[in-house]
Amino acid sequence: MKNKYINYFFACALFCVATTKLATAQWSEGTCGNYDATHAMEVAHPELIQQRIDYDKSLTAMVKERMKSPASASQVYIIPIVFHIIHVNGAENISDLQITQQVAKMNEDWRKLNADTTSIVPSFVALAADVHIEFRLARIDPNGNCTNGIDRIYSHKTFNADESCKLNQWPRDKYMNVWVVNSIGATPGVAGYALYPSSVATYGYPFDGVVMLYSVCNGSSRVLSHEIAHCFSLQHTFGDTNTPGVTCADDLVDDTPITKGHPNVCPLTDATCDPTVIENVQNYMEYATCPCMFTYGQRDRMQAALNSPIAQRNNLWLNSNLIATGTDGATNAIYLATHPVCTPRPDFYANRYSVCPGGTVTFTKNILDGTATSWSWSFPGGSPATSTAAAPVVTYNTPGSYDVTLTGTNTAGTGTITKNMEISVSDAYAMVIPGLTTENFDNSSLYYSRWHSEDLDGNSRTWWLTNTASYSSNQSMVMNAYYGFYNDVDNLYSPSYDLSYVSGASLSFRCAAATKGTTAADVNEKLKVYVSKDCGATWLSIKSLTGVSLINNGYHPEEFVPNTASQWALISTTIPTAYVTGNTRFKFEYTAGNAGNDLYIDDVNISGALGVQNNAIDETSVSLYPNPSSQSTTLSYHLNAKANTKIEMIDVLGKKIMEVNNANQTEGDYTIQLSKQELHLFNGIYFVKISVDNNTITKKLIITE
Repeated sequence: MKNKYINYFFACALFCVATTKLATAQWSEGTCGNYDATHAMEVAHPELIQQRIDYDKSLTAMVKERMKSPASASQVYIIPIVFHIIHVNGAENISDLQITQQVAKMNEDWRKLNADTTSIVPSFVALAADVHIEFRLARIDPNGNCTNGIDRIYSHKTFNADESCKLNQWPRDKYMNVWVVNSIGATPGVAGYALYPSSVATYGYPFDGVVMLYSVCNGSSRVLSHEIAHCFSLQHTFGDTNTPGVTCADDLVDDTPITKGHPNVCPLTDATCDPTVIENVQNYMEYATCPCMFTYGQRDRMQAALNSPIAQRNNLWLNSNLIATGTDGATNAIYLATHPVCTPRPDFYANRYSVCPGGTVTFTKNILDGTATSWSWSFPGGSPATSTAAAPVVTYNTPGSYDVTLTGTNTAGTGTITKNMEISVSDAYAMVIPGLTTENFDNSSLYYSRWHSEDLDGNSRTWWLTNTASYSSNQSMVMNAYYGFYNDVDNLYSPSYDLSYVSGASLSFRCAAATKGTTAADVNEKLKVYVSKDCGATWLSIKSLTGVSLINNGYHPEEFVPNTASQWALISTTIPTAYVTGNTRFKFEYTAGNAGNDLYIDDVNISGALGVQNNAIDETSVSLYPNPSSQSTTLSYHLNAKANTKIEMIDVLGKKIMEVNNANQTEGDYTIQLSKQELHLFNGIYFVKISVDNNTITKKLIITE
């Protein structure tokens, strides 16, 4: 039975306080996922239930023992903390400033320095505690390197995040880990969650820490103040239930009254569970919209957790660990003054990596370790060629592949990064002419010169050319998802096709897919097909296959390999008229599910009606001979009428080798010699493009020994 610290006697005195606008609302920002995460682990590992019961008993005993020496509660516990920002270069990639402000806000709350303590109702003023726990961003990482305590990781696990988002966990006996993500779980509304020490003491080690939304890591939210308290054994004030606002329950802390919880409201005089006791609505572990305090009993329970070996909490605050993590210092001011700023480690990203001539790219700096006080960019082939802007916009006019360099500087030094061939500028011509074609992936050299894959999450589980299965020939494309990871995204890009004279264009392909999942919820992989008409700068979705609409071969516990034609489904979609252009390309985007298996595609077919060209030049009048060639090749063409002509040679990377312009050429036959020696050509594939007024024809040229 709890002690009745708070009497209903004070209720009438609280009316004026109850009408006051209080602290920043916490649970209008979302709910806590602690119960669901804990319940899921205990369903999977029932032994954790008894483990938690035993742990709670041990903490209760420790609290009683510590109360015999009140001075022990006055110690300030310093906790090293690291933030892992899981992002895909979106809004979730929050700034260093937002993180430092959030740590400051949490310290303000936990040390009872928050200004809104003046709004605490009178009956709880004497119970509001400075819990004597302070968090400091790590200054030394697990490898002994300088850090600002902020770790940025590119991963699609930022979406619908669960335990798998907890990437690059730093040792939990040295650091408190926080993962900041775009969204949490499949159910909307969860703002953050953390597990109790007893849940992660043994096999649950990799899951120890806090997951929170980027939108509540902003320097004003109380979500993190709430969630980290779970890591130090605090329950919700309405107990370890999932029915806030419904069931009265106990949280194992003596000076927090039994309460039913108050989601999204702040009734300061509520006494539902016991009419003689006002409930602690303003507690950080409530669901009310006015959190601003912990109690002394909660302080004692969290300090007891920090002195328990369970989940190694008793090592976090030891002076030897503070020295090892660069968080030592008698006060925060000394800590900041005595630990050097790190040299910046520059990184950056772009809003697009492929454009047509004249296309623009916006670059964003993403500097790690130390915050840069100044920076400079270099954009060979771009305009401007240099910049000191935070997010420069650069125009690229000439086909080719271009490096980008970013340099960051602060008082500690200078760091530089160069990403080679980062931006690709395609010519406004098609690689495949005419565009009506079927790709069966049998010609490996042609595939590697035209198609390419993109492993966005960098784990080598991506699209591969394979000879293990095919629909009608010898090879196909496989998305190696059997060993993949949930929510990973991998792209396969086609070459560009000239569909200028095609009507009723459509795209089709064969697909064979299976799953390791045994429930409908686990069959959630996705395949989307996109089309672009601006060299891949922007994309339009034209086909989406999810779950059972994609998985046409059902359950396969082994790594799936199709071996009969019946296992290949025919997928087709119409190409929107606006995207039937002289430079059309496609993207196949695969998003991994909970229990993915390998997926294959083959026989990518573009079909439609090819119209008649009524121009100064047509396809049949252009030829290259000999082709392949070891020395010299002749380009011949016939003009049907007077026209302006331009002849260009371009390599497979888009670099222009040669350009010849002829204004007002008259009707007739023409030839031009292309010399390997004079043009300094290497062995390989080139594209010869002849542009006549508004019509363009491209031929592939192979240079050999």
